Amino acid sequence: MKPQRHDRLSRIFAKRRSAEGSDTPDNKKNATENDAGRSANGKNGRWNLKNLYPSLRSRALKNDQAFVEEKLAEFLDAYEDVDVNDMPGAELAEALAAYEVINNRKMKIYAYGELLISDNAANFEKIKPLQSWVGGIDQQLEGFLDQLADMSEEKLLFKLGAPAMSKYAPWLAQLRGGTPTRELPAEIQTLSSVFDSIHTEGLSAYYQKHVIALEEKVAAIEKDTPEETRQAQADLMKQHSKRFATVLSTVIKTQDIDREWLGHSRHDQNFLDRNKLDADTADMLRETVKKSYISLSHRYYKWLADQHGVDVLPSSRLSDPVPGQTELEDLEYPWEQAEPEILSAFRKFSPKFANIAKEYFEGGYIDAAAHKGKAASDFTLPTGPDGHPYILTNFNEDIISLVVLAHELGHGIHMVLAEEAQGGLLSDTPETMAEIASVFSEMLMFDYLRGKAKDPDIERKLLQHQIEGLLESGMLQMAYFDFEKRVYESAQNGSPDAEEISDIWVDVLQEYYGPSVEIDDYQRYSWCMVPHFFEPPSFYVFSYSFAQGMANSLYKLYQETDDKPQFIEDYTNLLKAGMSADLKELLQPLGLDHTSQEFWTKGLELIEDYLNILENGTPSAIPTSAPSIADILGLTDKKNLDNSARGGDNNKKNFRFRP
Repeated sequence: MKPQRHDRLSRIFAKRRSAEGSDTPDNKKNATENDAGRSANGKNGRWNLKNLYPSLRSRALKNDQAFVEEKLAEFLDAYEDVDVNDMPGAELAEALAAYEVINNRKMKIYAYGELLISDNAANFEKIKPLQSWVGGIDQQLEGFLDQLADMSEEKLLFKLGAPAMSKYAPWLAQLRGGTPTRELPAEIQTLSSVFDSIHTEGLSAYYQKHVIALEEKVAAIEKDTPEETRQAQADLMKQHSKRFATVLSTVIKTQDIDREWLGHSRHDQNFLDRNKLDADTADMLRETVKKSYISLSHRYYKWLADQHGVDVLPSSRLSDPVPGQTELEDLEYPWEQAEPEILSAFRKFSPKFANIAKEYFEGGYIDAAAHKGKAASDFTLPTGPDGHPYILTNFNEDIISLVVLAHELGHGIHMVLAEEAQGGLLSDTPETMAEIASVFSEMLMFDYLRGKAKDPDIERKLLQHQIEGLLESGMLQMAYFDFEKRVYESAQNGSPDAEEISDIWVDVLQEYYGPSVEIDDYQRYSWCMVPHFFEPPSFYVFSYSFAQGMANSLYKLYQETDDKPQFIEDYTNLLKAGMSADLKELLQPLGLDHTSQEFWTKGLELIEDYLNILENGTPSAIPTSAPSIADILGLTDKKNLDNSARGGDNNKKNFRFRP
């Protein structure tokens, strides 16, 4: 998971705190602000927050706060009473550069506070003054940002003609994304913004309060048999589903008000605008993935049902181990082996990637050890160009933990590359691109582990786990997106009740799993437990499917290409780019076109290759009862498919992008 920078940090960490404070059996002692920095080099699995600041009371932290306040005073003195519409382009570029200096150091300070909370939820009260200080800095900069967001496109384009301004164009486009097509009076606009913030935060807090309580009650149920337990859990979720239906309907209504004011005809237009995606590409990807269910997810779950000796597998047994097969969780991987294994996998791909990852281990930027008060979710947090990203993971000394850590290090490598190349503002990435490096790193790790596995049973279990991950991230998340689309459409005819929402949920799940899986009552009401549905902005689940499909296609190209050094160079430059170029520009050096169905088909064929290996021991196509991806999509000419996915011979490698 990759938290986004700037204004999105607060929202993401607010969601994370709901999962914090849980204890594990391996807790050694209560973490405090000081022992969070006790590790000199991270070798004991604890991060060293003293790399940022010695403590909340340290002179270094006070000096950085004073630096921000000094630069902010200079900024306000120069620009507070100046209308940005009247500023020449070169002067506006100077203002943006000054703003970036303030934001970079503020980012480091803010991240320090959030890392302290993630290290130990008991630190929450301690960092409140720091949070208030950061909020005060942001408040004083709001006027400048609002002017930039409200500037007419004509005036902005004229200012972008200044050479120093051009690099800020992508950041300004993101800042201005979703600008209304008509203006409100200033005082009403301010009130609207305040209400929207309070309303959204209130909804999120209400949902979190009740879903956490429900999760605890569900987990506490224990009946005589597993079947009775699951049914009792389903009954409890059903009982509470009316409340969650009301929350979801309120979220939808709030989003609809914004959509109508912005003049958007599509419910997901705001999401598309934020990520610079055109509607045709989003719709094409959605339909391509859905058409592929029969060749991929249906095929896999039929295989799984066959392994259990049944025609239809109850959804309650989806996580059951395959009879006679080793469980990955039973394969021990001590923390001391994590570094050499991950670095070996990364070095096989790129020594540069391995060296960046090594700095996380050696420099004390990973927290893996269990301790009281630690956040439950894994994440990688940027601290801005003035610091170094940090990783939190809960390492359980097994293979799955190893792959999760490789995933987070993928984020970490991406952040380091982008910040070194782009600085603070432009190193951020769109939601749809944020998971590419992490997923790609997972694939490197899985294939490395499978390649060195001496036991065929372990190799097959690794492959099965890899396939499940690809299906769930790339295809099940698209089913979730489909669910949101359908519920939003249903809400246009009046707020749907809990049973109507559940009907839609069952439909999309059955479409994804196919005829070999039976959806039960527990699954019917499980939509209540998916946080992304209840926390604006909506449709975020599309990001996971998009990024997974993108990483699949890139990895498939990496496997096939004869010029691997060139691919690695192009892929590294893609990660360096941050938001400095749009997706089409980023993929062009690789000869790829994400607006073509064939590009996404290549990624889906990677899953098909793995399914062939799982069933037949070879990636080669051997006739099965399931049609191939190419057959389903009418793309049986492999030569044309490969050519089209790469944009055709005429434009392949037609320029070299260098961030």
